[in-house]
This record gives sequence, C-alpha cells and structure tokens, in this order.
Amino acid sequence: MSRSRHGGWLADKKRTRSSKVLLKIFWSYLQPYKFHLAFVAVLTLVYTLAVTYQPIIVQNAIDRLLGGSTFQSLLFLLVLYMGLSLLSWVFQSLITWYMAIVQNELVHTLRIDTFNKLVDADMSYHGKVQSGNVTSRVVNDTQEITAGLGVFTNSLTNVLVAFATLFVLFDISLWFGLVSLLALPTSAIITKVISGRGRAQMLKVRSSLGKVSGALAENLSGVSIAKSFNQEERTSRQIRKLNDETYGYFKQLGTLFTMIFPSISLIGMIMIAGILYIGGYLNQQGLVSVGSIYLGTVMVRRFLSPIMALANNFTNLQASLAALDRIVDVLHMEASIKALQSMNKLVLTKGEIVFEGVYFKYQAREEMNVSSLKRRPDSLAEEERLKFKDLRKQFLEEKRYYVLENVNITFLGGKKTALIGHTGAGKTTITKLLLRFYDPLEGRILIDGQDLKEVSLDSLYENISLVTQEPYLFAGTIMDNIKYGKPDASDDEVYEICRHLGADEFIEALPNGFQTVLQESGKSLSAGQRQMITIARTMLKNPKILVLDEATSRLDAYSESLVQLAQQKLFEGRTTIVIAHRLSTIRDVDQIVVLDKGKVVEVGDHETLMKLKGKYYELYNTYYAHQGLENIAIAS
Repeated sequence: MSRSRHGGWLADKKRTRSSKVLLKIFWSYLQPYKFHLAFVAVLTLVYTLAVTYQPIIVQNAIDRLLGGSTFQSLLFLLVLYMGLSLLSWVFQSLITWYMAIVQNELVHTLRIDTFNKLVDADMSYHGKVQSGNVTSRVVNDTQEITAGLGVFTNSLTNVLVAFATLFVLFDISLWFGLVSLLALPTSAIITKVISGRGRAQMLKVRSSLGKVSGALAENLSGVSIAKSFNQEERTSRQIRKLNDETYGYFKQLGTLFTMIFPSISLIGMIMIAGILYIGGYLNQQGLVSVGSIYLGTVMVRRFLSPIMALANNFTNLQASLAALDRIVDVLHMEASIKALQSMNKLVLTKGEIVFEGVYFKYQAREEMNVSSLKRRPDSLAEEERLKFKDLRKQFLEEKRYYVLENVNITFLGGKKTALIGHTGAGKTTITKLLLRFYDPLEGRILIDGQDLKEVSLDSLYENISLVTQEPYLFAGTIMDNIKYGKPDASDDEVYEICRHLGADEFIEALPNGFQTVLQESGKSLSAGQRQMITIARTMLKNPKILVLDEATSRLDAYSESLVQLAQQKLFEGRTTIVIAHRLSTIRDVDQIVVLDKGKVVEVGDHETLMKLKGKYYELYNTYYAHQGLENIAIAS
C-alpha cells in the first residue's frame, strides 16, 4: 500500500522504507554538521581510551599491594586514576555539548522543512489528514529523529568501548578473550529475533500517537458542540478507546524488547562465572595474577554493558527510524498541482474567466493523470498509449460519479456572477478549481485566455482573493489580521476600509481597539465580527478577481447591507463570483449560473431566468421569495 499521488499517506501502511534508505536521507541532513560530528568522533575515541585504562590502573594497584608494595608507592597510580577520571568527565561533557548543538539545529531544520512542505501541499492533502496528526509529525516526530542522533553517538561510544575492552581481555589471556566472544553470537541472535518485529510495532505506536493527537485537537476545538449536545461522556469514551489502543501497542512493544535485557544479563552472569573459573585455574598455574582476574571480571562486565546498551539503543533507533519514515512521507510527497518548468505570469486585461468542458471529482484515480496525458498522446510509447486509451475509456464511463460534469461557464470580466443551486451542486468546487486548490481531471480553466495550468500560482494569487463562509483569524492583533494579505499597508488604509464596512464601530469598542490581541481563531469575537474582519482583509488587498463563498451568511441584515454597499464601491469593475443562498446577495448581479448535480442547467439574469420557469424559477419560489430580504432598504 503506497502513498497517493495527491500527497497523502496511509496511517496503516504495511511497508516501510529500508533502514539503508532512511539512513542515507538522514545523512544528507547531517552534511552541514560533518565537522562537528568528526570532532565528536575524536573526543569519543579519547574518552574510550581513558575509561578503558582506568581498570588497568586498579589491576596494577592490586598486584602491587599483594606483592608487598607500600601505600606511598601507589600515590602515582592514584593520581593517574583521578586524572583519567577528570579527563573522562571533561570529554564526555564536550561530547554532550557538541551533540546538543547539532541536535537542536537539526530539529530546527527538520521542522522548518516539514512545515514548509505542509504549507506548500495541495488542499487535496490537507483535506485527507487530521490537523493533530500533522502537528504530531512536525513536533513529535522531528524530536524523535534528533533523539536518534544521540542514540547513534551513544552507540558509537559503546562500539569503541566494546572493541577496546575485548582487546584488553585478549591481552590478559587468550581464554578470557574467547569466553567474551561467546556472548556475541548469542546476543546477536536474541536481538535479531526479538527486534525483527520491533520496527513495524514502533510504526504502529507512532501512528497511534498521531491519531490521539488529532482526536484531542479535534474534540477540544469542538468542545462547545459536545457540551450543547450533552456528549461529553461519548467524547471521553472515544478518546479513551484511542488511548487504550495506543497503550496496547506500547505494551506489546515493551514486552517485545524487555525480553532482550534479562537474556543478556543471564549471558553476563555465565561469562563472569567462566572468567572466575578459568582465572582461578590459570592463577594456580602462575599464568595470571589476582589483579588480572579482577580486571577480567570488570572487563567482561564492561564488554556486556555496551552490548546491552546497543540493544537498548536499537529500540530507540527503531523509534527514530519509524519517525523519520513518517517525516519522509511528508518531505517526499508528490503534489497533484504540478508547476510547469517555465511558468508564465498571469496578465489580467478584462478579467474574463472561462470554464471549458471541466470534469472533476475529489477521489480521482491514482494510476495516471489523464488530463496531462491527453495533452501529449503522440509522445507516449505504444504500451503507454494503450494504457492511456483504457484509462480514457474508464474515465468516460465514470463521469456520472463526478462532482462537476462538462461544466462550461464564462464569468464576464469586471462583472458580478452568482452561483446558485442546492447543497452539493458543485458551487464551492468551482471556486476551488479557480483558485487552483485542485486541477480539473478533464477540460481547462482560462483567465483572459491563459490556462491556469500554465501560469504561476504566485501571479494567480496576486490577482484573486477568496472570502469563505467560515471566517479564519490568526493569532495576533486585529490590525495584523487585516494586513495579512497586504503587510505593507498603512494603518490609515486599514481605518478607511473598516469605516466603509462599518467594522470600525465594534473594533474601536474593544479594550485595545485595532491593537486588541485575538484569542485562538478569534473566538472572543462573534461569528459576524470575525467575518467582517476577513472581508476587510480581502478588501485591503484590493484584488482584481473576487470570490465570495457565502461571505455574508454570518452577518445580520444591517451589517450585510453595509458590506454590500462597500462592495459596490470598492469592487466596482472587478470580476466577482458570489456563492449565495440569499436573495439580497444575488438580486443585483449581472449574471446568474444555476447548478444542479454538478451540471450547469441555466445561465442568465434574474428576469430572463424567471421567464424560463426552470430550475431558477423553482429555487426562487421555494426558497428566495420567502426570505423577505428584498424589502430591506440599503443606505445610500
């Protein structure tokens, strides 16, 4: 099961990237710090030599004492031992310090790269993934990866210590070295057998944690709904169920890996017993001293310690690789909205928008982008041509399932067009295609004769703005939120826009006026006030093409009349597309497009469509005529 071409990932995917591939990617991120890492390697080597020589000094001291040497003659060894201890502490501190620098810079780089990739991702991606799950990847997984770097450094130290210790054991006695080597195949077999399942289990743990994070964010943001429907207990049960699932995965993982350590400890006890037995025999033969036996037992234990640490590090390394695997899913995801190598800048003249034979559905096929193939069938090899032909046939057969089907619309330049229709008719989808949140699967969209797929997104968004029915405000002041689309605007420009809208009254009534810091998503304001601020934000940008998706649906009748008056003044001569369910919104438009089940069924002005007595006539008599909003006098 693989990632979709729209950039999403499947939380329950069964196959992960190989460790070799992940480590290669990880190394590419470590390239800027290779000199830091080389210095750490030198420090690690010196540290290893220091800690390895310490027990050798103790062995010499024991042998001298047993040989009749005085305490005063051991002062040199004591000073040397203390000096090596201090040296070990200094070098270990330097290693920790340098690794902290690398880890902090690495997590910063990973988070920036991951966040930037998520920001640039298509709306098709964000529509599939929980925001909490995404947050978990940016915060938790990146931290887990950098922890893996510490594991790697620690593992390097353990490997060096193990080799140095083994060398000392062989130097004491060939038999001591051979006894120590018996631990290697046994430990390797145990680790391999138990850890074979560890990687997949760790991936389940990380995925489950992402689900919990997503569910928590979702339920906390909707806590008012849960309370109003008296569903707190149900919400709690859902979170508890996810937590229980996560606990189960952690329990399985813990059971899996805790089997390693008792097994290795048992091996250690057997090895020490072997050293004592062999050492006692060799001592009777005069081949090794008592101090050498002591050194052998210390070195055997020290030889096992890095092996046990490596086994423990393997657990943490699996967690880091699983986290890296999830991050790479984001970093390597392919966008469905793909830019051509040479993108032209959108140049607006009239602002005329044309939809030509547009077909679209949200769950598109992942095998092939049919629209891109259609543009270059002659360049395809024969095998690809046949595949294209089959997919083309399948595409035609599946059109009855599409959200938009053969949509042909001309939005007049500098004029206002209303899109109306029942819920699910395809109105919002049309605006999403115009903003190129998605690409049509068939057909094309032109602005002043320029195909959207052939112009840069930057130039598109410079000329077009969207106001949705769900107002969204960012953390910061009201002034910052209004200036979001035009950061270089002056405060006076903001004041003027808000006066036109009538938004200045409620803003200036706030404790700090325009400098009032908004709470999360502006939840301290009413829905209508938030919408007024988003409309002011759009008006300040002064776009040439404006898309209003039920932009005034949250306003009261009086506020709506003020906004409409401001729109008439500020958006005069601009191409405007309005999705509306209110008669007051559509009565003054130049053109009305009626959609039904993804198809354009009628186009015309109010009088023309009423005379047809078709779909618009039906909608008017069953819905719009009873709103009574046409009787509201708009202030002049």
